[in-house]
Amino acid sequence: MKKGLYARIMIDRQTMSDDMITSWFDMFTVFEPLQMRVSTYKKGKTYKYNSNVFLKEVLKSHFESTRATSSLMNNTANSMESVSITSGYYADNITWLTIKINENTYNISGMQLIQNLRKFIAAHGCIVGYVHSGYDDFMQNNEDIDYYKIYGGDLTKVKYKEDPRFKGEKIIDIEPNPGHSHIGHGIWFGSAWLMWFGQGYFNYIPKQVILAQTYVYSNKAISDDVVEVQLYEKIEDYAKIKNREIQQRFRDELAIDRVAHQLPMTGYIDLTDPLCEIKDVDNQKYLIYYLDKNGELTIKSKSISSTRYLINY
Repeated sequence: MKKGLYARIMIDRQTMSDDMITSWFDMFTVFEPLQMRVSTYKKGKTYKYNSNVFLKEVLKSHFESTRATSSLMNNTANSMESVSITSGYYADNITWLTIKINENTYNISGMQLIQNLRKFIAAHGCIVGYVHSGYDDFMQNNEDIDYYKIYGGDLTKVKYKEDPRFKGEKIIDIEPNPGHSHIGHGIWFGSAWLMWFGQGYFNYIPKQVILAQTYVYSNKAISDDVVEVQLYEKIEDYAKIKNREIQQRFRDELAIDRVAHQLPMTGYIDLTDPLCEIKDVDNQKYLIYYLDKNGELTIKSKSISSTRYLINY
């Protein structure tokens, strides 16, 4: 396993409860926390970990504040690990649950942590979630040339584009990378080793389309509301050519980038009104996306046009 594990789950904030938040930190503190930080506690500064203070302030901040971030950390010279909850930053009604552990912790507790993630999602559901190599997730989404070199990347294999912030400067173009990520309407769109998709995601990419991907290592509905997809067998084998091909094919078959490129980063999730539907047209199945006046995805009731893609499922 190279450079640890990174996992993120996105949930509808309205489904949060005291029990969910408490179980998140209980199940996923696989390291000994040294520091804590709650954005609404003492100006969001980092303090020595105190379990009673932390849970009290976490529950208060995420139910009383529009925006809130809470983290447990083990940041030392040899380790940067964290488990956190972030609410309201990209969309008021979306909460992100995030875990980052290093290689040593993964070797000891990684498989148990992944099983805990499965149990958590089975109990509480999600909009979308994913698990991937922490190192590869960083490299697939890093645009900084210097950081890419520092972390051992091969610059002969990347593409460049002009930095939109600084005229004449170049950055790495991550769009060709099979593992690059997008945020649209406050949720993640991408392709990773292990993923979960829930009802909130099916508004963007229908459940039937996800379940139809049979070339992956496993693909199954783990409940009426959640589909689990594992692209290939071992998380550490992300760089194998066959696995990269599967990772890219998954995002192509689901039109992940087409969807994400039409979404603003911020926004909302409306679980009762779809942004897309599968329809039969002239004995062929099409995925229909509804668009607003600017050509961006919107809910059906507010759309003024649509676009469609032929699917073979």
